[in-house]
Amino acid sequence: MIKVGLDHTLFLQIIQFLLVVFLTNKLIVKPIKGTMDARNEKIDKLMGEAEAQLKAVEESRLAYEMKLKEIRSEIAEYQRKVKEETSAKVAAEVGKAKEEIAKTTEKSRKELEVAVTEARQSLKQDIEPLCKLIYKKISDTAA
Repeated sequence: MIKVGLDHTLFLQIIQFLLVVFLTNKLIVKPIKGTMDARNEKIDKLMGEAEAQLKAVEESRLAYEMKLKEIRSEIAEYQRKVKEETSAKVAAEVGKAKEEIAKTTEKSRKELEVAVTEARQSLKQDIEPLCKLIYKKISDTAA
């Protein structure tokens, strides 16, 4: 039968085990944990920077959209203003043209009336000798 007893080898094995655990912790576990912690810190730092840059990009996009809206409204206002000014100028020019047409028409009408009056007077002066000439011709042919 196997006999189990406590002797000095058990204490040596415990010391060896503790030595292996200590050395493993010192040479393997702590360096790996340190590397992993450093990597996690670097990842966290990069994630923070990425979030900050993403926020900055979003702010820039919003500022761009605001500027774009402002510019579009300014363009619309400018176009409206130019259209109103142009309409006013066109209306003024049309008004001037109508006035000129009215003046020219009135002037032509007066000139025409004067010409008609002169023609009538000229005809009145020419009618009497013409009538006498016609009467003379008719009376000469009738006699």
